[in-house]
Amino acid sequence: MKIIYLNPAVIALITFIFSAMSEAKLQAGEKLSTIVAETGWERLIGTWVDPETKGENNKTTFAWKYEGAVIESTSVTKIPNKVTTTLFGRNQKTGAVFVMSADSAGGTSSGEVVFTKGLATFKIGYVSETADVGNLEIRYTLVDKDTLEVTFVMGQPVTIKLVRA
Repeated sequence: MKIIYLNPAVIALITFIFSAMSEAKLQAGEKLSTIVAETGWERLIGTWVDPETKGENNKTTFAWKYEGAVIESTSVTKIPNKVTTTLFGRNQKTGAVFVMSADSAGGTSSGEVVFTKGLATFKIGYVSETADVGNLEIRYTLVDKDTLEVTFVMGQPVTIKLVRA
């Protein structure tokens, strides 16, 4: 008998694929823009910055890369000094909304996003630039039309506040 070792990141990806297949978020044929509009997340499009430094420490821009189908996000952070590019799309077969990211230090992540009114929950698996592997939940909360809170849930939750630029 041959034993095959699977990297934890591969296991996380397989788990994600099967969960996405069983929990469709959109009907087949609908665009990402449908769920974004129905849940009020069209307000996410634009540039968001940390209010203390007006974007010197943290600046994130969300824009339609392909109108109605793919959102691209670019985040620039001072600590750690990184640029991260993220794509949001949907699986046309299952309807699940996916997210995949890569950063300037070599880290990557992928997972699923569930948009509801006022809350977007990201469940992702990541591989850091030093090959650390893990899972992370990120919650975006639209506080009002010009305030976005981002909470990283990994051990002790950490919340940052962003305002529209």
